[in-house]
Amino acid sequence: MPPLDGFSNNSFKPHADFKTASIALLRALKPYQSPHGSRIKLPLSTGTHFDDVAAQLEGYARPLWAVGALMHSNIVSKDEYEELIKPYAIGLANGTNPHHEEYWGPVVLRDQRMVEMEIISFALLSAPETMFHSQSEEAKRNITMWLGTINGKDFPTTNWLWFRVMTNLALIKVCGVPKEHVLDAMKADLDLMEQFYRGDGWAADGIWSDEGRQADYYSGSFAIQFSQLIYAKMAQDLDPERCERFRGRAKEFAVSFWRYFDTNGMLNTHREHATLTKAP
Repeated sequence: MPPLDGFSNNSFKPHADFKTASIALLRALKPYQSPHGSRIKLPLSTGTHFDDVAAQLEGYARPLWAVGALMHSNIVSKDEYEELIKPYAIGLANGTNPHHEEYWGPVVLRDQRMVEMEIISFALLSAPETMFHSQSEEAKRNITMWLGTINGKDFPTTNWLWFRVMTNLALIKVCGVPKEHVLDAMKADLDLMEQFYRGDGWAADGIWSDEGRQADYYSGSFAIQFSQLIYAKMAQDLDPERCERFRGRAKEFAVSFWRYFDTNGMLNTHREHATLTKAP
């Protein structure tokens, strides 16, 4: 891919650099956004194993990491909001509307839609006014109902459980779902993931067995550590003890995870496909 000005040549040092990079990414994606905002389809061949609508939902959802962070920091101009942020709020309303042509469809067994719900939930938690409270009452109901379908589904006992935890957290804190409706289920998922923990800040991506378990990328910065830190920030009022524990684990994890990278920050190829077969 060609370099992207504002991202590829970015030093990523002061806070302003991260805004520049986020705006560059959102602006580069804008030509591929659907007319009603709820899908992004890039002109690339992929190896995805899920349906095309889910793939276009993935295209919509992944930029929400930037959308949520930008709005949470309150650093976008009015013009930037209208051009780059507002279409994602409109897209959320349309994608969750079962009567709209860009509806994302219902969640089915171990569906990619479950994966994207965590990112949508991050955006709701980070920018509740933009993504939820400014919506029509009908849109609010549709968003809440669509996210709620993640409950009662079969889940692999892996980092996927975080998708449901974060979705239920958004349902409670943003969408107004009474916490007694989902809090017990959320805590049950969190308690199950406690069995992944191996010590020194590290977790396996699932319950450890004699054959070992993947314990680097998805159980590290790609998923579990990342989700734990988001939870620690967003759920402090609901679950303060666990949030404090997650912050402590992040500090412990950082002590050894740096060894995955060389002095220039590049991935150490000797660890690229590492799968740990014993506790770290």
